[in-house]
Amino acid sequence: MNKKLQMLKNGTLINTLETTMNNAKTALDEAEQAIKKGTLGWFEKNNSDKAVKVINDHKNDPFMNTEDSTVASSRTNLDVAINGVKNIIATNKLRQSDSNFTGLADLKVDDYLMATAMVRSAGYRGYLERKIQRQIT
Repeated sequence: MNKKLQMLKNGTLINTLETTMNNAKTALDEAEQAIKKGTLGWFEKNNSDKAVKVINDHKNDPFMNTEDSTVASSRTNLDVAINGVKNIIATNKLRQSDSNFTGLADLKVDDYLMATAMVRSAGYRGYLERKIQRQIT
């Protein structure tokens, strides 16, 4: 007898399907939480303790927006981080191929530098907001 038919007859097919569905839902929930954490989740997964500390030390800064990294304005948004790395790759290609950049080493990137850049960009955004506010008043 076919294995699936046997499972159907003895009742294990439903249990197997429910287990598979529940495991998939759990995996989806974990993935959604990881995406919501953005680069902080990435840093945590990579055991990048210094980067995690940098983000956590500044997570309440007004322009970090770390509560939901799926928001484009979040400094820990994964899409923004990916675009940043793409820009570094493009810049490194120019540094190798463009005669204006001869002899320059590739730009380096690591989790700590990325976290520091995120915090500094949030700080600069705050600085600009305050400057604009002073000009208005």
